[in-house]
Amino acid sequence: MGLARGCLRRIGLNLGIGAPFLLEQYCLALRDREAKMADEGKGFWQTVPGFLTGAAALIGAVTGLMVAMKPLSVSSGPESGMDGHSGDGTHIPHPPPPPPPQRRPMGALQYGVGFNHDDLNANSPLVLTTPQACSDVCYERTDCKAMTYVESNRTCWLKFQVANRVSVANEVSAVRQP
Repeated sequence: MGLARGCLRRIGLNLGIGAPFLLEQYCLALRDREAKMADEGKGFWQTVPGFLTGAAALIGAVTGLMVAMKPLSVSSGPESGMDGHSGDGTHIPHPPPPPPPQRRPMGALQYGVGFNHDDLNANSPLVLTTPQACSDVCYERTDCKAMTYVESNRTCWLKFQVANRVSVANEVSAVRQP
């Protein structure tokens, strides 16, 4: 009668449960069930639901202890979890990949400006349709510090350094921002 007695005590305290009548009915049903089990000589833990509840609680507690007590180790090799699994079959999360290196944006296009020499692609200029396309290609390459686009023949010259600035009517250049 332990559960029913506690339940009826809660009704007397009125712990903020909105429907005391329903709670009272539940407590009376619980009391009747406990009385019937006592008449049969069985307690809750001796019934099938009680046994299953106890077994589930025990399994959960043991599993929780095993997980909490297992040391986290990192090693290399096929058993190490480098493939996302440890040697004992449990899953080891991979750390997030490092962020890509930050690229510095290209500066504004400078019409009538060229940079002579210091070409990354000295023997093979890129043939592109616009100065902006040339600037975009330079932006994608981390070794490109500047670019010069020759409008008359649509060639793009990528530069490994910024030097030899000249004024040329049909050239457009841009420099990577520091």
